[in-house]
Amino acid sequence: MSTVAQLEERAATSPLEAIDAFSLAIAEGNARAAAGCFASEACLITPDATAIRGMEEIAAVLAQLTAGGTRIQIEITALQRAGKVACGQGHSRVVGRDARMEPFEQHFPASFVLVEGEGTWRIQILCPWGSR
Repeated sequence: MSTVAQLEERAATSPLEAIDAFSLAIAEGNARAAAGCFASEACLITPDATAIRGMEEIAAVLAQLTAGGTRIQIEITALQRAGKVACGQGHSRVVGRDARMEPFEQHFPASFVLVEGEGTWRIQILCPWGSR
């Protein structure tokens, strides 16, 4: 059983587990599992600062990324939690291939907000490509 499959079988019990589950799902190219790390009314901020809202739209963007071989790894450097909300910052490492199929690796500051509901932490807002 893959690491992502194991994570899908249990709820993320902390904000750190939710971000780790997202990173692992993307690393394995599993867009469905990565989208499952988001809250139902979540928002993903794209590199051009477009806000992608809702599970279906986020899943479609993640499917495009993973189909093209793009991987995102997020390392948390700061996390503040207040009740059922957590916000944090970190570093994103994005690897993949550009339009000419040349490999690339880029590093960005990342920011995120997570929410807890029914014992499960999920991503509410994710900006893995820095802010503009």
